[in-house]
Amino acid sequence: MAIEPPELETRVAILMKKADENDIRLPGEVAFFIAKRLRSNVRELEGALNRVIANANFTGRAITIDFVREALRDLLALQEKLVTIDNIQKTVRSTTRLR
Repeated sequence: MAIEPPELETRVAILMKKADENDIRLPGEVAFFIAKRLRSNVRELEGALNRVIANANFTGRAITIDFVREALRDLLALQEKLVTIDNIQKTVRSTTRLR
């Protein structure tokens, strides 16, 4: 039996709870942005959030979507290359006239 990754809503809730446990204000749209792009498992989500928090603490910058894009640049690039249904659909749409 394969263990499925958590659904999007669950991933968002995990991120929000972990941020709250660390007394970090994580905007909902930022949690959604991270959860939408990192789909594999809870450990990966927590690691990404820890990286974002560490970068924010080090630089003193607010946690925004642009900040997360920068802090997680390598993880997000790797996710874009993975073969997923979403990526297959994007590729088909970009090479055909299908919508």
